[in-house]
Formats: sequence, C-alpha cells, structure tokens
Amino acid sequence: MRDALSRRMSRALLVLVWLQGAAAAKKPTYVDWTSKAPKKVELIHPEVSGDTPMDPVVAIRQVFDSLTVVVDTVNTKSHRGYLGREARVVYGMDEQSASSALQGHVFLMASMAAATATDADGRTADNLVREDMEAYALELFEGWRTMCERSKDQKQTCQIIGSGGKRPFSCGDGWDWTHERFPCLPHRRWAVSTGAIPALAAPLDTDSDAAADADAILAMIVLVVRFEGEDRPWWREVGQFAYDSCKAFLHYNTEVNGAGQDRLVKLGSCRGGWACANPSYMSPAHHRAMRNYLVDFSGVFNNEKHQAGEP
Repeated sequence: MRDALSRRMSRALLVLVWLQGAAAAKKPTYVDWTSKAPKKVELIHPEVSGDTPMDPVVAIRQVFDSLTVVVDTVNTKSHRGYLGREARVVYGMDEQSASSALQGHVFLMASMAAATATDADGRTADNLVREDMEAYALELFEGWRTMCERSKDQKQTCQIIGSGGKRPFSCGDGWDWTHERFPCLPHRRWAVSTGAIPALAAPLDTDSDAAADADAILAMIVLVVRFEGEDRPWWREVGQFAYDSCKAFLHYNTEVNGAGQDRLVKLGSCRGGWACANPSYMSPAHHRAMRNYLVDFSGVFNNEKHQAGEP
C-alpha cells in the first residue's frame, strides 16, 4: 500500500514539475497523458483529450484538488486561519484517513513550486501558477497546523503542553496566558469524518512521524525565505511557526547518545532513538536547513520565553 502511494506521489510531483515548465513556454504545449503504468495503478493527471491545448493553471488545480480536501476548522475548536484561510489536508489516496506523512509531502511540493515559479508582469500563466501554488501551500500549512492543534488533548503522551507560564518547544500565536499553545509535531494518522464538510476526527496512530515533521518544517522554511521582504500578511505567522517547530524537532525528535557527542533522529516524538533507528529518517539536508534558519532568523523569531541557545 505504501509503495503504491509513493508511486502516485512521485507521479504527481513529476506532473507538477512539467506543468511549471509548460507555464513558462511561449507557445501552447500539447502533451500525451496516456498512462504508461500498469492498469492497477491509477495515475493522477489533468483531464485532457485529443489535441486540446493544455492550460497549466487549470491542470495544476486539478492535480492538487485530486490530492487534497478542505476540512472543517470552525466546528472542531481549531484555529480558523490567518485572514480566513481554509485548511486543506491530503486525503483519499487509497486510504480513508489523513496522514502527516502525505501532508508533509504535498505541503513541501506546493511550497517549492510556489518558491520557484517565475515572476512575470501582468496576469500571465507564470504569475497565476505562483499565486495558485502559494495559496495551496498556505492552505496545506493550515491543515498541518490544525493537526497540531488537535494533537494537544488527544492521547498526547510526549509533547505535554501546559497552560500559562513558560511553555518551551510548543507552537501558537503568542506566549502570554491568553494564548493557547499546542504541539508543533502532530499525531501521524487521523480519521476523517464525512459530512457536508469533512473534518479531522480522532487520531488513529498517535505520536509524531519525524520524517513528516521534517518535510513540513522545510516547506515552511522555503516559503519564509522565498517571500522575505515581500510584505506577505502570513509571513510572520508561518515564520514563527517554523522557528518554534525547529526547536521542537530538535528536542522531541532527536536523541543524544550516552557520551553526549552524537545526535540521532528518532522515528517520532515518542518512538525510536539509539535503540531503534531508520536511516531514511536522517535527512541531513533538512537538518542543515533547520540549523541555518534558526541562526539566520534568530533576530526575528527567537522569542524571549525560550531562546534557541538554551539546553
């Protein structure tokens, strides 16, 4: 099942990369969407037929709409989003649940597409692609944040966030007692309730997934670094969330050996360590990006309640 999901994710990413190139082309581009994969694997691709010219903006929307669904954040005691932003989660890819792993993958895909799309003058396909991908990335961030908020009081055993006072290694909008703080690293799999508007229900697999956490944090960093200085209304919110998440990742998702010399990435906030590790979770490039982000943006996001240099 996981192999099938990975194949579908890879194909969706390849489609996205191709579409960005097509958006920058001066002439209409035609493409053969005939599946070369085994019939048992359903490809995710835009609906085109014959010699119909492909609109890259419409095609990208089809890809992301097929991967994700907007969830209810109003009736689930969740953060409603900056300036009324919707929350979007990855759901329905052969599973009737939402996972932090797929959320992190698609969030990173959207962030990198938004960051690398070409800027152009006027209402060009390039600008529409960038605007669309930025919007999708922010909605996926909101979905990730919703998972984090819902993780606070649901079977949480490792990232215990109290009320009031100093609450290090947590996320939220502020640090005084009037602001709610919650885990930066969400449970790894969620049931999704069906209805007029789907919603995240109870966690099916508790504890975070370190690989998913790393992808989502990198997605935030990409957005913050790319759009620094461009007066985006969401910039400080996402930047602070990324900064606090980096600190939480190092605290909960890594472990120092007995000699205090080497640090290892765990499987999650409550799982793994030196007794049980997985090489695929190491992601040294992710960790270098986190380290550089903590240093480069310390003057902006390193708050007084918990300095990055503290133990």
